[in-house]
Amino acid sequence: MGVDRVAKLFDILNSDVRVQILKELALNGSCSFSELHRVSKVSAGTLAYHLSLLKELVSKKGNDYSLTEMGRYAHKLIKEVEDFENALKPFRR
Repeated sequence: MGVDRVAKLFDILNSDVRVQILKELALNGSCSFSELHRVSKVSAGTLAYHLSLLKELVSKKGNDYSLTEMGRYAHKLIKEVEDFENALKPFRR
């Protein structure tokens, strides 16, 4: 993965809503729009906007959304960053 693509990935992940969508899909395997709408607690239009930005990370089959291979990689990256932040907590003031 090139530097430009990694930078684009970090831009995409720079949203609590998009990270929440990826986490929910990783947890459940797949979700409908209405399930994601209920969990994300944003308007339907806002959810549709965020899903459109996740087009490389999330695929839609029928009424269900699921993670693509890149989406699974992004979710793993999110977990690694969260683990790193948690490891640093004892050293912060």
